[in-house]
Amino acid sequence: MFTRFKILLIILVVSFGSGIWAQEDIESFDNPDVPHTEPDYNLTYFGIKDFSKDIYEVSIAKKRGDTKTLIDELNQKAPKHLRLQIGEVRADIIKESAETDINNSNIVNFKIMAYEMISEKDKELRLFSVENGHEKLESTYIIKSLNLDRHRQPDAQPLIEKIEPKGGVMGGSVTVHGRNFGADIDQVYIEFIYKKDHEGKGHSDSKDIEIRPFYISTPDPQTKNQILKFTIPLSQTIDNLIGIFRVSLPMRVVVNGRPSDYIALSIIPHSYKLRAGSLSVFVVLLFLFLIGVIVKKYNYVNLILMDKTTQTYSLSKFQAFSWTIVLVGSYFYVAICHALFLRNGIIPDFNPSLLVLMGVSYGGLLGANALGKTKNERIDTEPELSNLICDGGMIDLSRLQLFCFTIISILIYLYTLYTTNVLDGLPDLPPTLLGLLGVSQGGYLGGKVMGGKISINQITPEKIVFGKTPRVVLVGSGFVAETKVIFEGYDTIKTEYLNPTSIAFIIPEFDEIGDKEMILAPPNGNTLVLPKAIQIIEQEQDERKTHSIVASTEEIQSEFADADEIDVEAEEKINKKPTKSSKKKS
Repeated sequence: MFTRFKILLIILVVSFGSGIWAQEDIESFDNPDVPHTEPDYNLTYFGIKDFSKDIYEVSIAKKRGDTKTLIDELNQKAPKHLRLQIGEVRADIIKESAETDINNSNIVNFKIMAYEMISEKDKELRLFSVENGHEKLESTYIIKSLNLDRHRQPDAQPLIEKIEPKGGVMGGSVTVHGRNFGADIDQVYIEFIYKKDHEGKGHSDSKDIEIRPFYISTPDPQTKNQILKFTIPLSQTIDNLIGIFRVSLPMRVVVNGRPSDYIALSIIPHSYKLRAGSLSVFVVLLFLFLIGVIVKKYNYVNLILMDKTTQTYSLSKFQAFSWTIVLVGSYFYVAICHALFLRNGIIPDFNPSLLVLMGVSYGGLLGANALGKTKNERIDTEPELSNLICDGGMIDLSRLQLFCFTIISILIYLYTLYTTNVLDGLPDLPPTLLGLLGVSQGGYLGGKVMGGKISINQITPEKIVFGKTPRVVLVGSGFVAETKVIFEGYDTIKTEYLNPTSIAFIIPEFDEIGDKEMILAPPNGNTLVLPKAIQIIEQEQDERKTHSIVASTEEIQSEFADADEIDVEAEEKINKKPTKSSKKKS
């Protein structure tokens, strides 16, 4: 009986061991979602990082203790260190790659590099601990399908065609044009490579910074091209690498573990606008200085802005010159940014809207000259800034509008140039602003056409002695025959028509001295009022002026006469002085 009981007990033990425990092992192995874990470690993730280099990403959760100890073990800085194996392929943990997950402080992410290419049959990831020469299996993880065939197929590698702009400040946006960026933005990241120097050790190694893009487009149905956008990372490490002008870092796009080729991205300091702007201002000042050297006159504003026919400042010249200086300085500014900071070897483009702007400015200048209509300003007066908005001593609304919109548009353009990303090129002027400037220019030219036809630029003589009635000649434009001159309190005076630019008349005898207002009345059209047109002066003032001129002339003649007498006396002395030969004879 004891023997039967013993046999029954053995059968139960064997059945229990080969049935229940075996069934649990089979269920655990067959279910890939249930990894083989140990109390201290739990493998939670495995994925492809860089398929070209057989680099993979792994995540471990530590149940007991802090993650700092786990990081030291992964980086081989503790007596106990860890290693992994993918199926039959051994892998090494990349040093200094372990770091705590930003979303879960209990998880550590790190990278491993396989000794050889893995295959679809390598389904199991195993974690080993090595301490005092003894190796122990700590945890296992069943790898789901990686679809390696898709990664190995041709034309699957991402391709970068160009980036715009080719650099920027930290926090700036960059657009990448290319192909094979995929459709899942979570499987795409941007990698930057930089050199890390080890102080005191005399060597450096390559490190990488990884960021995720914030936008990816769908492939174009015909060209298959895509657009990817990312933000240059805000990194103290990169900030320390930036020199005076820039630091050039190799970057690439990695999609599902497939990397693209490297392309250089220039990261420039935040103060680049101030530096480039200061340098461009210096270049413009140097440009203006060279103009002064050429014309041999450093105050040459009058040579540029003055209208020769009226000796006043021209609004059309002011507008054309102002926009010329602004656009020259702006182009220098953009060119300096591209040449010194980006150093991309690209000549900046000039926007079509700016070409239209220059056409409007210089079209107005040429149109004003072609009309041949001079301003109603006296040539004997000093030029003033009021000439830009006034005509004949009155504010001209068409001039005021063009002047105001020119100044406002220049200020807006300079502000936009400084605040926008100049690395993308010169900012465009909106079509509405161009249209507004064009309308103002048209109003200015229309005012010259439709305004008063007569303008007076010179009166000869302008000062008349009291009691005299000389012949006065008016020089200007738009004169017609049968034009009459009127002085208040005197009869209408008929004029002598000389040509379209000049007329003459006999001045009446005025009964008092002072400034006289003159009214010019053509047979058709509006009259022209000239305040202080002629000045009546006393005869004594004219005589004093004449006497002063005569006295000055006599004084000069007297000085020449004295000089002649001195020369004569000197010549006589020379003639009277005996020579050496005459002395010897005597």
